[in-house]
Amino acid sequence: MAWITTIHENDAEGELAKTYETVKKRAGSVGNFGRGFSLKPHMYETFIRAYLDACFHKKNVLPPWYQEAVATYVSVLNGCAFCVSHHAAALLTHCPDRNFALGATGALAADKPERFFSGKELAGLRYARQLTLEPASVEEQDIQALRDAGLNDEAILEINLTAGVFAWANRYVSGLGISIEGDDLD
Repeated sequence: MAWITTIHENDAEGELAKTYETVKKRAGSVGNFGRGFSLKPHMYETFIRAYLDACFHKKNVLPPWYQEAVATYVSVLNGCAFCVSHHAAALLTHCPDRNFALGATGALAADKPERFFSGKELAGLRYARQLTLEPASVEEQDIQALRDAGLNDEAILEINLTAGVFAWANRYVSGLGISIEGDDLD
């Protein structure tokens, strides 16, 4: 399921076994993504904390479904089918309007977020796009444009951090050949 050595849950010992148990309690299973980290379990814990805090922390100002939209879009832009599959499914889970979520995932997959998003949500996705494809092009005026669209600095930071977490995830998955084969998307 990856191009490097991985350790399955049944063969895990010590720190890795503890990490897998923690993940199973939180998520129900480890999956191929987690197994890819098996040689460095402390980094898996670091990534999971970053992801959960970016998308689901109780102090976040943006809702989890929108954070998953950002995650999905960044993954689309980076060509990471693994993360697109997982986080489009998470968007469906967390969005209160399933029909909107289905349409939104299609629009994100087509790199046409304006089909389902508007206002500050669209501005945030455009920022995530710029940050993903041309990070050095971001200027202070881009941040002011986000404020003008109705996003406060906390929301801007959350979009930035989610885009960054998924730049990491996409490069990890794509760079190690982590496969979606056999993973549960529920």
